[in-house]
Amino acid sequence: MIMPMQVTREQIIECVRRAVEPLEFVYAYVLGGSEAFGNADEYSDIDAQLNVDSEHVEETFTIVEEALTQLSPISRRMIVPEPAWHGHSQRFYNLQDASEYHQVDLFLKHEGREPHFDEIEHHGHPVVIFDKTGTIKPRHMDPEALREKLAARWPAVRQRIEMFGYMVQKELNRGNPLAALHFYHGFVLNPLVEALRIKYSPFRHDWGVRYAHYDLPAEVNARLNKLYFLADRADLERKYREARAWFAELAAELEIATLPIEPLPD
Repeated sequence: MIMPMQVTREQIIECVRRAVEPLEFVYAYVLGGSEAFGNADEYSDIDAQLNVDSEHVEETFTIVEEALTQLSPISRRMIVPEPAWHGHSQRFYNLQDASEYHQVDLFLKHEGREPHFDEIEHHGHPVVIFDKTGTIKPRHMDPEALREKLAARWPAVRQRIEMFGYMVQKELNRGNPLAALHFYHGFVLNPLVEALRIKYSPFRHDWGVRYAHYDLPAEVNARLNKLYFLADRADLERKYREARAWFAELAAELEIATLPIEPLPD
């Protein structure tokens, strides 16, 4: 039996380029995600952003889909309902002859429309495939504006665990470990992770555990991993207490006003 050729990430990226670069209403093509942070590997999907004229969004999607189909049949497609939460247009594709890890996240940015998603600290340094009009202009986030945002956010983070963290033990006492696990993640681990991010990765304080491997110090990440992976009910009870104690330590030492907030290099 002859197996179909495996389509590579590089072939998919190039396929999109060939399809859209000649189009006068597509102004730029950049790669984001792991590419933008220099972490792309064989498991990375393809975060493709096209800057397009708003009147040609559907046409651009159609052209890209036709090009992808010539490379490999599209096995799955998801259309983000409009209006999308981010104000632009987005679809996801899996190709039959490509690894499922090489999913195409096609983001069509309406030219001139906010938000721009171009902050280096949040989105990295985009890998520019082409930029016909100089429209790709990454910028830094404002450290002092972020400090004000964190100062306003921090009381809510503290209240979440300090007011409601007890619900873990309450459900354990009732013999409801599944409910206790639910509250452990929602009212204990989530605020703990945000507190750690505020301290070590303030620009991405709201990213949860995504990219924590890269954003947090190795020893902090290792300690956090141990709190997430549980053996049984007794382990949950032990780690619940450990997590709350760790948060109390952070709360005692964390001063938003003096927190070092350093932008990433250009």
